[in-house]
Amino acid sequence: MKCYAHSRPNAPVEEWQTLEEHLHGVADRAAEFADPFSSSKWGRLIGLLHDIGKSRKSFQSYLLRSNDIEDAEPDYGNHSHSGVGGCWISQNAGTIGKILSYCIVGHHGGLPDWSGGDKPDGSLVQRLENERKMLEELLSTSYLPLLIYHHYYSYFLMKSYYLLQVQTFHLL
Repeated sequence: MKCYAHSRPNAPVEEWQTLEEHLHGVADRAAEFADPFSSSKWGRLIGLLHDIGKSRKSFQSYLLRSNDIEDAEPDYGNHSHSGVGGCWISQNAGTIGKILSYCIVGHHGGLPDWSGGDKPDGSLVQRLENERKMLEELLSTSYLPLLIYHHYYSYFLMKSYYLLQVQTFHLL
């Protein structure tokens, strides 16, 4: 199934922006923005993961319905998407994953506190917990560009985590 990130009003589905185009475009821009502080690889990773939740069936159904297009197999579930990538990296990249998850989870709702917060989803811990179910859904379906990123970036994450530890040691 082809996944889309953004629809265009009154345009056929074929003219919508694909999720792959969107993720790579944002990854390129995030890498550019992060380059002045020697963090382009981190920026690229954040960009690739920031909207991975849009590959869920419920989000794709939402895009169709929002454009008055019939979905042969509609999914009326929660179409939230912004925290799935943050949840994944938080679970798979140790301490640095928790730090990067702030950028991913906060890209729509702002940067939350780690815990507490003044509303039900006011903390990163709570938002990651809420997104965990959506991540599990994504990992159990065929809408799985995330697995491609998982295999490609597992090595990158381990290497980058090691380099971050070495750089931190040299700063002390």
